Formats: sequence, structure tokens, C-alpha cells
Amino acid sequence: MPTDGKLVVLKFNGNLQQGLQVMLEIGRDGARPSTELVGALPPNPELAQHLWAWQQIYRSLSSDTLSVNSRIQPQKIVYGGSVNRLNDCRRSALQLQQQMTHWLESSSFLRLDRRVREAVSKNESIRVLIRTEDPQLRRLPWHLWDFIARYSKSETGLSSTVSEQVELELQAALNCPKVKVLAILGNSLNINVQADSQFLQALPNAEVTFLVEPSRQQIDEQLWQQKWHILFFAGHSATDGDRGFIYINPHEKITLAELKYGLKRAIAQGLQIAIFNSCDGLGLAQALEALHIPQMIVMREPVPDSVAQEFLKHFLSAYSGGKSLYLSVREAKERLHSMEDRFPCASWLPTIVQNSAAMPPSYQELVNGVTQNSSQLGEDAHLNIHEIPGSTTTPRVTDAIGDRQGQLALNLQRLLHRMRPGWLAILVSLAIAIGLIGIRPLELMQSWELNVYDLMMQQRPDEGADSRLLIVEVTDADIEAQKQKGESLHRKSLSKQSLNRDVETSLSDRSLERLLSVLEQHQPRAIGLDIYRDFTVDARLPELAARLRATPELITVCKAEDFDDPNIPSINPPPEVPLNRIGFSDLKEDSDGILRRHLLGMVPLLRTPDSRCNVDRAFGVAVAARYLQQQNIKIQFTASGDLRLGDRVIKVLQSNRSAYPLLESSGSEILLNYRSTAEIATHVTLGQILNNQINPQYISGKIVLVGVTAQGGEDVWFIPTKPHVAMPGVIVQAHAISQLLSAALDGRSILTVLPLRQALGWVWTWAMVGCLLAFWQRQRRNMRRVLLHLAASMTVATISLYGLCFFSLLRGKWLPFVSPLLALILSSTVVAIYLIYRLPTRSTSSS
Repeated sequence: MPTDGKLVVLKFNGNLQQGLQVMLEIGRDGARPSTELVGALPPNPELAQHLWAWQQIYRSLSSDTLSVNSRIQPQKIVYGGSVNRLNDCRRSALQLQQQMTHWLESSSFLRLDRRVREAVSKNESIRVLIRTEDPQLRRLPWHLWDFIARYSKSETGLSSTVSEQVELELQAALNCPKVKVLAILGNSLNINVQADSQFLQALPNAEVTFLVEPSRQQIDEQLWQQKWHILFFAGHSATDGDRGFIYINPHEKITLAELKYGLKRAIAQGLQIAIFNSCDGLGLAQALEALHIPQMIVMREPVPDSVAQEFLKHFLSAYSGGKSLYLSVREAKERLHSMEDRFPCASWLPTIVQNSAAMPPSYQELVNGVTQNSSQLGEDAHLNIHEIPGSTTTPRVTDAIGDRQGQLALNLQRLLHRMRPGWLAILVSLAIAIGLIGIRPLELMQSWELNVYDLMMQQRPDEGADSRLLIVEVTDADIEAQKQKGESLHRKSLSKQSLNRDVETSLSDRSLERLLSVLEQHQPRAIGLDIYRDFTVDARLPELAARLRATPELITVCKAEDFDDPNIPSINPPPEVPLNRIGFSDLKEDSDGILRRHLLGMVPLLRTPDSRCNVDRAFGVAVAARYLQQQNIKIQFTASGDLRLGDRVIKVLQSNRSAYPLLESSGSEILLNYRSTAEIATHVTLGQILNNQINPQYISGKIVLVGVTAQGGEDVWFIPTKPHVAMPGVIVQAHAISQLLSAALDGRSILTVLPLRQALGWVWTWAMVGCLLAFWQRQRRNMRRVLLHLAASMTVATISLYGLCFFSLLRGKWLPFVSPLLALILSSTVVAIYLIYRLPTRSTSSS
């Protein structure tokens, strides 16, 4: 994004021997240039000679005069000498400065100079980029330009004529709470690098990792394995031709090209600044420029140890104190002036080398987690007017002025192009997550989510039957056998809606009396009669009435009115059975007809004020409570409607506050965690029990559930594990009872769902994953490969999402699958479109 400062760019084509074409660009820092001019500088071989002469005298100074060791390659350059040689260096520096000032006052350059001074203010920060490949131009002391001296908030930096913005890998775009510094303390023979380490350790909000005289492999491993904001080197270094060397330990010197891939990795992961507080660093800078590192600070010539330490101290203090990188360098250089009585030209040495496609970050931005700056100054800018040396064309200034609509579109384009990937990922993913959670009540979304839930329920591993249960089935053959024996199956109903009407039961009084007699002989722990009996016992069987009243193990059922249709009648419980041994049989299926929930309790007298089915607990809860009573485990409801199972509290589903769809709860409900097995329990028929054809161990100490499995029965349900098979109600009740027993005695999970806030976080997480996967592809230039790699990544992510949801279901937590999958797809698609839009603008820039 543009800043309040200005950027002045001088592009040079040519050399000092033949003359140079100069292209000037001026604009807000971070924006495209608003002013573009072309000028020239005449040939000046004398300037090249003065530069060479100064370098020779400066490099010949000896350490005896300077009274300090130098950060140079051992036994190659040695500081020391006489006062006369110090004066020679100062005179040579003055001659170089005068020659350079005279050169910059050439008429072909003066109009550029004047235009710069007109376009900027002394109160605003100014970055001046010298863009050239010529080695002599890069070694000139450009800070001696009169403009830089007069404008106290300006500073120069060198830049290549070819630049490229390096996009960060997506992980690097995430915020980091501290500035990460990799400090390499190389060969320290005759120099003091401990002062450098102390200055680095004093940095606020920084995490510094020191490598002391490391091997090449150790440096490379750190560059690959960690994310760094700043790379620092202190030790001996040198430049040989266009190659820079660093001496990493007493026995090894390397070029930065030998760390090429590690450095590229570090830059892609967020490396913003490289500081080489060592000698003759322009060769090092050239190697790093080829990798498009955003910013470097090097020493243009051999540097005395004390000068290097003072510069680092003042630079780090200013930079971490809130000043910009450029002004921090300027302040540190100005603080070196006081040392020039002993160290001539000390303030000339520190040099910024800048990737022109990047914006220098502030220290606070590094603390907050800076991404690669997206400013691409000059990349697509075109000169609106050119002045070629010798041309008679009059130069003029052009300012891009468009209508409001065009400017708005341009600003939007810049915003999208320069938005940090991390912020874009957060905004896109959050918007998609909120939208998907907002539309979750839609029937289509609910249907998809529940279908996936059912599929996962069917794919669970087999758990085996529950040996604590025995199911006694009343089959078609059993009903026919009762009729053949002349047992009456027709009685008069006592329920209000069907009072005195003739109803047909599946279990006669006589067969029921015989059944209870056989069961009592083998002492079951609980008997659950899942058959409606809203009529009195036949007067000819008083012993049955007595059994119903006095058998504590017996639990029977009643029914409240239908949830959706109050015209469907409620059914009274058996009049001989006290209410404390009755549970309601009501269940609530979802709108697709699948029973996924277990209704544990209802507030009595609210739903069925006109019937005797005014009990607060379900049939399955009552049967399980009877069984667990002998284990000293109590089942009771809390004031909030949750179920307390011994010391464990089972949270019930909350309407409109959970991720479970279609929830219209009329009581305390939980998900019914159906046992994954072909048969929930051992099955026997009524006839086998009455004829004593079963093993008594099937009954002793068990729960015996009696229910109708005859064809044509009305008490049938469709369940997730077998969605296409009508399941008798007694089987469903067996699953419900088994769930409670297993939770209390075996530690088996009760299925829970995410609260709404956690559901939002879950969906948002996968939306972020989609953004990350898309941003991961942004370094690829071939769109076909981008799409292929993205498709492969999305496939892996989808499989991973399903695996997590399935594993979580096995552990007792139901996680939505469809909404995070849609979030994954939508977010990756949005970011992919954004990257496709940006792809054409990610090019190299050259003069």
C-alpha cells in the first residue's frame, strides 16, 4: 500500500566512459510513479579515476594508525599507517566528492535534480533508488549528492535494473509474534563479534539464533528448517571481481551461491533483511540480488571493527525504536561522522541494496508478521515522454489523471494486488464460514449432511452384540398360535381418544402371564414390555394383575400424543402398573424419516394433559435405570434437562445452539449411537420361551425386552445403519438401552455435536485450509499445472477431512462434513481466481 513518503528512482544506462542515459521516476512510496522524465549524464572518466584512487588509498590504511583490528580477510589487507596517509585518504575523498558534485551539476541532469526538489518536501521521508548494473556506479558515494545532504529525511539505496517480487509461501504469511533473527558469527580472528551479538540480544520482541563459526551444512539446515525475518553475518568477508565470500569458520570460506537454495527457501518463507556487518559486501549483495531478497545492508569497502560495531548499535536502536529502515541507516551513518578523525570515510561504508519490487518493512511490521511487499514500483510503468541525449524533443512531466470511475477501479485493482495473502485468506475464509453456517437450516444442506452422517455410521467397525440384552419377539407365528388356542387378542381401550373401542393386541393376557412366570423363574434383572396395554387385565386372570402390580423388574410403555399431529391418539399405560415403572415410547425421526435421536425425557402434563402417559422418562431410560440400580448407578435428570448417569452428565442437544440440523426438540434428546453390529442382541421367539426351548443363562441377570416383530406392525422405524430396512421398535429400544448401559459400564461414547460457535470455527478452519492450498500454488506459472496441483491437493484435503470426521465419530463427536467441504472448495476457488487475476502482473521488470 502507498505510504506518506516519496520514492525517487534513477535508472542509469551506460557507463562513466561513454556517458549515461538517466530515467527519473517520482511518486508516492508504494504507488506507481506520477512523474517520469528522461535526462543524461556526460562521460566522466576522471570520476572513475578518482574513485579508483580513493579506494587504493583507503584500502592501504594500516591498523596501527586506526588502533583497531579490521573485519577483513586475514593477511590480505592490513590497516595501519601514518597521519599523512590518513590525510591522503581525506584529500582523495574530498577530490572524489568534488568531482562527483561537478558531474551531477551537468546541465543534462540539472533539470532532473530540480524536478526532484519540486516534487518532494523536506518534511517527508524520501527513498532514492540508484538502479544500475555498472560496478563503478554502484561504488560511488551517492549519499554525497547535494539533494541527499539538504533533505534530512532522504537516504539512498542501490538496486538492480532487474527486479522481481517474491511471493511468500503461505505458511510464512501467517503472523509471527517475534522478529526471528538468524545471526551467523563467522571467523572472528582478530575481531570482536561478541559486541554484535550483544546488540542483537538487546533487540526488543526478537528471537535471535546464533551460529558461531558454523559449517556450511549447519547454515543451510537453519535456512531450510526455520522461518527468518533477518539474516545477520559478522566476521571476515571479501569481494573478488563480482563474487563475494564470507569466512564462516577458520577453515572454510563460501560464496552465497553455495547457499542458493537455502537462501531461496528462506526468502520464500519471509526473509526480509540481510545485514552483512563485514568488509567489502557489494559482491555479497550482487549474489543475493539474483535471489530477489527484499533488502540488504552491506559495507561497500573494508570496515574497521569499531565502525562496524557502532553502526550496528545505532542502526538497531533507531530501527527497533520505530524509524524506517532507510532513515535508521542514515542516522547510524551520521553517528559515524564523529569517528572519522580516526577512521576516514566511515560514514561512506554502510550501503542499502534494495529489491525495487519490495517495500522496506518497519520493525513493528516484522514483529506483527510482515508478508512480502506487493509494491511493484516501475514494473509496468511506461515513460510517457523520453529525452534521448542529442534529441531536440522538449521534456515534459506527465501525471496519470483518470476519471473517478477509472481511478476507483485502479484502486481496487491495487488493493487486490497488494493485499497480504494472510489477510486475504482470513477475510475470505471467515466470510465463507459465516455464510455456510448461516444457510445451514436450508433443507438441501441438512439432507447432504445427514446422508454423510448415515454413511459414516454404516462404515464403523463391528462392535458385536450386547450380551446384557435378550429380545423376545412376538412373531406372526406366535400371534397365530395364540388364536388357535382360543386366547382373546381383542380388548376395550381405556385411552381417552379411543375409550371403550375394540383394540387388538399381539400378546394375550394368558400368554403374558405364562411369559412373566417363566422369566421370573430365571431372575432377569429387568423386563421391558414394549407392547401397549391400555386395558385392564381379564377378570379371569387375577394372578396376572397381581404380577403386573408386584413385579419390580417389569417396565411397561405408554405413548404421548404425536409431535406433529395432535390428532394421532395417545395411549395409556397398563392400569395395573404404577407410574414409577412406566416409560414413554415416543421417538422423534428427522424430516427424511430416519430416526437418529433418542428422546430421553419430557416434562409431564405439558404434552399429554388428558392422558395417564405423564411420565418424565423414556422407556429405554427406565429399563436401563432398573438394570443399573444393582450397580448403584443412578439415572436422573438435572434442572437443565441433561441426563446424569452416575457421576457422568450427558449433555442433551440444544435447539438452535448446536451444529445438528433439523433440531426441533420437545424434550431432552441425544444422538442415538446405534451399536455397530448385525444383531444388537440374542433373539428368541415367544413360542421358544413358553415352551422352555432356550438356555436359562440367556435370561438370568439380563434385560429381557419383549416386543412385536410380526409383519405389518405399526411400530417400525428406519435407522441410519440400515436406512432401507423397516426396523421393529423393540430393536430400536434395544439400541437405546444398550447405549446407556455401555456409557455407564463400558465407557462407550455418547455421541455429541459441536456447539454453534465451535461449528463456525470448524468450518472456518477448513475454509482457511482451502485458502492455504490455493496460495501454495502461487509460485507456479503454468496455469494448467496450478489447476492440476490444486485439484490433487483438494483431493487429499477432502480425504483428510472425511477421515477426521469418521475418526471423530468413532470417538463420540459428530463433526459436520458437508459445510467444511463446501468451505474448502469455495475458499480455494476464490483464491485461485484471485491468483489467476494476479498471474499476468507477476513479471520481471527491466529498464
